[in-house]
Amino acid sequence: MSTITNGLAIAQQFIGCVETRDREGVERLLHPKARQVFVLNTDPAHPSGVFEGKDEVLAYTFGLFGKFDSLVWVDKDWTVSADGARVFMQAQSDGVASHSKAAYRNTYVIRFDIAGERIVQILEYALDDVFLALGTPPGDWDKRAVDLARTLPYGTVADPSLVGSGN
Repeated sequence: MSTITNGLAIAQQFIGCVETRDREGVERLLHPKARQVFVLNTDPAHPSGVFEGKDEVLAYTFGLFGKFDSLVWVDKDWTVSADGARVFMQAQSDGVASHSKAAYRNTYVIRFDIAGERIVQILEYALDDVFLALGTPPGDWDKRAVDLARTLPYGTVADPSLVGSGN
């Protein structure tokens, strides 16, 4: 399997695991030093949220399973970098909020940085206002991610020792 095909397959598997609530699959695809960054923010100096480390990314991802009765992305359009280490997905969400049963429709661009067989970084570009309008109660992990984002400079680079290293 080529590097390009492999990177695409890993990103597609991750999205599929989130859509089907496959906890083991999500966990298997994340690098121990994985991070997830919610890039869009009204404060251009900082991202809106940062989940640092596999445990925090898992807490956020598994938290989605409680926040939504269903969550899938439709009209997926995939783009892969020449070296296969960076995969982009543009899509529309189609979900139902658990607490209110409200429909959740948002526009996403998600970048996956791949090293070896695992995701080292996820950069999520979506409209925070659309998500916040749902009134979904935040989890402790959400609060930690916002607090961490306020302390970090705006940046979108995973641990440089991981990118392209095959770790």
